[in-house]
Amino acid sequence: MSGSAAFFDLDHVLIPGSSMYLMARDLRSHDVYRARDLVGVAARRAKIRLARESDRDLSAMRDEALASIKGCHHHEMEAWGRQIAAYEILPWVYPDIAKMIAAHCAAGDRTYLVTPTARELAEPVARSLDMTAAAGSILETGPDGRYTGRRIGALIQGAAKAELISELAEREHIDLRRCHVYSNTIEDKQLLTWVGHPHAVNPDPGLWKLAVRRGWAVHELRPIRRQILVGAPPIVPLGALVGLGYVAGLLRSRRR
Repeated sequence: MSGSAAFFDLDHVLIPGSSMYLMARDLRSHDVYRARDLVGVAARRAKIRLARESDRDLSAMRDEALASIKGCHHHEMEAWGRQIAAYEILPWVYPDIAKMIAAHCAAGDRTYLVTPTARELAEPVARSLDMTAAAGSILETGPDGRYTGRRIGALIQGAAKAELISELAEREHIDLRRCHVYSNTIEDKQLLTWVGHPHAVNPDPGLWKLAVRRGWAVHELRPIRRQILVGAPPIVPLGALVGLGYVAGLLRSRRR
């Protein structure tokens, strides 16, 4: 018998903004990041929030983060990851998303956090939310246990993310047709079309258009945009704005 699962991204799905920025800000307090590095990350984060980011912006942001921790010991990063998860990430988790994760767990679904964010941060976040497991970027360490400033493998996004989840589903005997994927980006179009229950959470413009056209569930958790959408029913099909009620109803029907 094949199982079912729910896959969640971190940035803009579990939390309003960028976990990388929150991580950089905390590392600054440990003198790992310089003040000017933090300013650069903040500037790129602002562009991302305005949906004007480019691949170059995102790549540069990640490269700076990797360069900044070069020479740090992985035990230090693991401790920082737990601290950042507890004090910088978890307080910002959307309550509705936390309820969705809990509902999936109660229904017997496996729940996974799948994100480009470093594994050292993704894993404690997943544990704190009682999720099954987390998959995050793997940062290379040398024989002395210190980071080299390089990443192992591709970033977990787009096609790489879809491939990772497909392999996990095959290994764990999970039926993708019974699965839920919660994403905010059109980069996950391929993955969202594979699963039986795609969800657009705080979607970027490309994903919003696709979700509305295909009648996928849309969860708009950003306060201002939620007000705009609630006030514009002729533009957004009622079936697309289902939020937590959609998930709860679906899970209840499965238990009958």
